[in-house]
Amino acid sequence: MYYRSIFDRNGADWTIICQSDYKDIPDSDKRKKQFYRDGISTISEFISEFGYLCHIQIPKRYK
Repeated sequence: MYYRSIFDRNGADWTIICQSDYKDIPDSDKRKKQFYRDGISTISEFISEFGYLCHIQIPKRYK
C-alpha cells in the first residue's frame, strides 16, 4: 500500500489509486471510502511531522 502526494508551497496534491485488494474489502465503494479515510489520516500525519500544515487537494481527475 502506498499514497502518492506531491508537495509545494501551495499545498499537497494526492493522487488516489486504490488497489482492488485493499484491506480485502470486496465492495468497491466501501474499499475506496476506507482507502480515502486511511490516506487522509496517513498523509496528514506525515506532513505534520515536518511542521507543514496545509490543505490536501485531490486533482479533479481522481475525484
